[in-house]
Amino acid sequence: MRRNLITVSLVMLGVCAQSPAFGDSTNSLIMNQFNAVSGGSYLDSGKFDPRLGRVEGNGQNWLQLLTTKTDAGKNTLNLQGYEIDWSYNKSDGTSSGSGVIKFSNDPVWSNVPLGTAITINEYQKVWYLNDTPPNPPNIDGDPTGSGGMQRDGGIDGLGVQHGTPYSNDPNLETLINFSSNTAWNPYAPAGANMAPGPNWNINVWAGQGPAGNVGNNYNYQYFTFSGSVTKNGVTSQIGTEAAGLFAANNDNWQFTIKDSHGNTVQGPIGEALKSTGGWGGNGVGSGEVGKLQGFEVGSNPTLADWQNVQRTNYFDGSSSRYGGPTEWTVGAGTATEDLSPLRNWFNDIRPGDVNLDGIVNGQDIALAASSWLQIGTNLMAGDANGDGIINGQDIALMASDWLQTGGAPAPGFASAAAVPEPATCLLCLVGIAVALGARWRGRRV
Repeated sequence: MRRNLITVSLVMLGVCAQSPAFGDSTNSLIMNQFNAVSGGSYLDSGKFDPRLGRVEGNGQNWLQLLTTKTDAGKNTLNLQGYEIDWSYNKSDGTSSGSGVIKFSNDPVWSNVPLGTAITINEYQKVWYLNDTPPNPPNIDGDPTGSGGMQRDGGIDGLGVQHGTPYSNDPNLETLINFSSNTAWNPYAPAGANMAPGPNWNINVWAGQGPAGNVGNNYNYQYFTFSGSVTKNGVTSQIGTEAAGLFAANNDNWQFTIKDSHGNTVQGPIGEALKSTGGWGGNGVGSGEVGKLQGFEVGSNPTLADWQNVQRTNYFDGSSSRYGGPTEWTVGAGTATEDLSPLRNWFNDIRPGDVNLDGIVNGQDIALAASSWLQIGTNLMAGDANGDGIINGQDIALMASDWLQTGGAPAPGFASAAAVPEPATCLLCLVGIAVALGARWRGRRV
């Protein structure tokens, strides 16, 4: 009955679909950092990622991207069909590889907000042996007793389980879960999606697919993968157990990002190109992370600065922040990148504008209707107040903001042809909000 009420009201509101418009894609999606740590290098030197903790391999193969431009007239970018071309070549000739990570046509990629950090991890779950007091300091064979956790096993992008299953005893092992969480919501409470406070991160397990499909020929949801890896003279195709889904390492790893039309968005950039100006730092070591270093807090960067990132802004560094802004050493202090020019636009968005198009109207109601009573703090599914459920309170926010604008509306959204007469719409919307609010309150009593 609730869905029927909303559906009828949407017809009254005259909601219409609009085709996306595409803008200049250059530097629209950029690499922010990639994990090159291997083994226990981080542990032995006392390093850790504030989100991942002190874990061997620093979370294994993972990448972090940033959206720095939008499609014309929008606050979001369509990443469907974008791709990341990667390659590496170990200096001793024993291993090399290359491949492509291509964004699928999944709806989550059709409207990614400006300033979103996208983390992509090859593993779904990894468990680690604890090596912190009161456990013996040499539980992982580390004679220095430096603490941290040794990787005991995991489930890779092919759904293959490695190592002894997690014992469920937090005194012995710690489980880190990289499962997909695409619920983007700056209104989200602390602790959501592996990140404290406002959630600007979309976290994606690269191997995500329908339940029951594991192993080779996996039906992936968010990406397609291709390429091959050669180790000790044996070549294996990406998508097999021997090659995995993608590589991110300290063996002259490099990348190029392309849009859906095959145009280069960014790159090539990487350690292998340091002699030709394609890398700003020295060689990336086994205990380091490749990352963007620039536009730090206090330097007052602009959106144009972010959209003109240079290849030489990339360096090797001894710190990482999974899902967060990069940090690097400056003299005796630490600099943190300033992401505010990419995210200040959200300050002008009305809470009821859940599709972020710059105006609160029937299209926002449509989103809430399609996700009615679903659980999850996803603003772009209709959770306007970030309380974890899409219900009458979200509709009430839309009612209070009805036809108000903010941000960067797409051309024509506020025209008389696209939006019904305001007074009529508001009357309909208030009626919906009252009816749904009453039902919601009745359900809660």
